[in-house]
Amino acid sequence: MYTWYFPRDISWADDVPAVRHDWVNAIVWLDNPAVENQKLPGVSVSREGALYVAYNSIVNGFMNGTHPQMEYFMGFFGEGYHTIDASLEAGDFQDLILWTQLTDQAHKGLETGDFGPSTPVPFNDANFEKNLKRGWYQNDTGYFYVVERVKIAFQEQEKETNAGQVVVAALV
Repeated sequence: MYTWYFPRDISWADDVPAVRHDWVNAIVWLDNPAVENQKLPGVSVSREGALYVAYNSIVNGFMNGTHPQMEYFMGFFGEGYHTIDASLEAGDFQDLILWTQLTDQAHKGLETGDFGPSTPVPFNDANFEKNLKRGWYQNDTGYFYVVERVKIAFQEQEKETNAGQVVVAALV
């Protein structure tokens, strides 16, 4: 699970204020993490209200080598929020850091922090399994393997966007 946190979402209309705290995430499904040459049979991306959209196959153009390409953008017409989805354009790669390398204070903040009722941390202990189930799907060849729960978080990186947000990503 790759997760991005935005302290302040971009307003989708001039007369609508931007919201505080926004989490978006993508679940990248692997056919079998135990083999060296894994296949990527699908990706699930989060939507407003704990919903997921699952793509059973990623078509050419949405991949950069073996990596699915994602973008943060205005939600679909009429939804009025920002989210992530498949992208035709290649983006940047972020450095990884293991969950165990985060400080105790960072763990506590992610486990107990109050980001509001509509923006829970998607990969903390209370929500990780629920979100995997919400994004889960089967492909034609059977079930995907979930070997073990491993939390990895991206190194915090400040990236200036047109709204000046800090982008923090986590792979879980």
